Amino acid sequence: MSASPEYMFPEIPDFADGIDYIGDSWPNFVEHTTSAAIAEGESAILTTDKQSVYQTLLGADALRYLTLQVT
Repeated sequence: MSASPEYMFPEIPDFADGIDYIGDSWPNFVEHTTSAAIAEGESAILTTDKQSVYQTLLGADALRYLTLQVT
C-alpha cells in the first residue's frame, strides 16, 4: 500500500513528478520547492542557494528510497 502523492503533496512541482514520497513532507518543503534548483538555461546549481541544497538532499533521499525498492 502506498500513499497517493496528490494527497500528501497537493502541489508537486513539475520537476519532482514521478517519485512517490511516503511519509510526512520535509520541513520547509513548500518554501524550497517553488522552482527547480537548476534554472532554465543553466547547467549547474548555485551551492550557496538554500533551495539548491534542499533539493539536492531531496534527490539523495529519493535515490536511497529507490535503491531500497529495487533491492
